[in-house]
Formats: sequence, structure tokens, C-alpha cells
Amino acid sequence: MASDELEDSLVESIEIGVEELEWMMEELTEEHEEWTSTITAMFDLKGYEYKVEEHISWLYKPNRDGNFLIHEWAYGDGEVLADDPFVVGKTIDINCKNREGLIALEVVISKLMGAEEEEIRKESIEKLGILLGIGADLTGIGIGMIQAVLYILEAGYGQEKSLIDSLKAHRL
Repeated sequence: MASDELEDSLVESIEIGVEELEWMMEELTEEHEEWTSTITAMFDLKGYEYKVEEHISWLYKPNRDGNFLIHEWAYGDGEVLADDPFVVGKTIDINCKNREGLIALEVVISKLMGAEEEEIRKESIEKLGILLGIGADLTGIGIGMIQAVLYILEAGYGQEKSLIDSLKAHRL
């Protein structure tokens, strides 16, 4: 009798374990599909889907140029996509430094400061907001960079009051 109860208990445990594994596989498959579509769109890899896994690996190790995925995103041109916060939010260390010793926030600020085209200025301001929104560290950035960005934002190139307030708080 005891062996029948043990067998039933074991079968039940196995069935529960299999159901949990199936659920986890579905979740992982959905996340992988989201990564694939996001990275494909973000880096214009349509037709080069085999490169998606390489780009995803840049979350935790730099590419040949010494940049992590967050830096490639910060350097990138083009409109800010709706999925950008997904990718940026999955970054293991939002304040990691690339080979040049820059964090993504510094890359975006440099790009904003050197932008001559309105479109690039707008994109950089959006990226700045995304990075600050997920906790990018302003403490390591020089006062001069923060003041330059404040000047650009206050001059009317960006209507982001929350960005201005955040930058002013770190300028003092």
C-alpha cells in the first residue's frame, strides 16, 4: 500500500514538474522571439537574423570594438523605437564602460552636444530620457557635460522638464 502511495506521489510530482517546464519553455520562447524582433529592428538586421544572437551576447560581453549592447544602442542612428526601453532595461549594467571608458549616457550626451541635425538632437534627447529613467548614473559625468546638456534643453531643443530638473539636481 505504501509503495502505491509513493508511486502516485512520484507520478504527481513528475506531472507538475513537466507542466512547469512546459510553461517556462513557452515564456522563454516568447522572450526569445521578442529579443529577435527587437534586435532585428533596432540594428536593421532584416535578412541577417543569424547575427541577433551575437548582438544579444553584447549584453554581458563587449564586441570587437569594445562596446556593449548599450553602447551600440547609444551610438546608433535612427529613430528611437518603442522597444528600446526593453533592450536598455535588460542591460546587466547600465553604467558599464566601453573600451574608451565611456558609459552609454556619456555617449548620448556627446552625440547630443555635437548634433547639427534636429532629428539627431531629438533622438539623443529621447535616449537621454530613457537612460535617466532606468537609473543611469550622472555622478561620474563632468559638470561641463551636464551644463552643456542643460543649455541645449533649455534653449528649446527639448521640452523635457523632468530631464532638466534631473540634470539641474546633479549640477549643484
